[in-house]
Amino acid sequence: MSETYRSRQERKQVEKTKQDQKKDKNSPKRRSFLNKVLLWFLLLGVVSIGIGAVTVAAMIKDAPKIDASKLVDPLSTKLYDKNGNFLYEYGKEKRTKIEYSQVPKMLEHAFIATEDAHFYEHNGIDIKGTARAISKNLKGDFGSQGGSTITQQVIKNSFLSPQKTIKRKVQEWSLAYQLEQKYSKHQILMMYLNKIYLGDGTYGVA
Repeated sequence: MSETYRSRQERKQVEKTKQDQKKDKNSPKRRSFLNKVLLWFLLLGVVSIGIGAVTVAAMIKDAPKIDASKLVDPLSTKLYDKNGNFLYEYGKEKRTKIEYSQVPKMLEHAFIATEDAHFYEHNGIDIKGTARAISKNLKGDFGSQGGSTITQQVIKNSFLSPQKTIKRKVQEWSLAYQLEQKYSKHQILMMYLNKIYLGDGTYGVA
């Protein structure tokens, strides 16, 4: 009988302990504490987003304006004899401007596949490519992966410095979006193909 009594007593004590623990978890004081913690995390998140938005707005405000004159690149001067034979080309940058109709489709596809596979789909910024680049940058050195679209490269080479900073990248995103609103995809592609440096003082694909 004594063993049975002790067993029952122990069982009652265990059940009582569990009930007490359950009451503690659901007590007004505990709920109040958890609510305060959640509220502080919420406020911290809102403040962080607010500070981030203000910082980004300040960076964009300092960005240069889209100036059409800076999108036109200097051309080299070519000399020919009286029979139309080429003699000599001089200029700071060897460049011959071409139109979209003069670009072979194979060349267009090659540059797009290499530089910006989603060129005809985005509005200046490849969100997935940018997210992928940010992920890789967090794992290594900042700037090791650019994720820049063709539109962003036009902006960088026309209006911004090559310096790798967060401010310059934010300005690049903003200006790339603006450029896409003002010019067609074919116009932007030709800005890029007529501007890029190919080595040995040669600029553009012509």
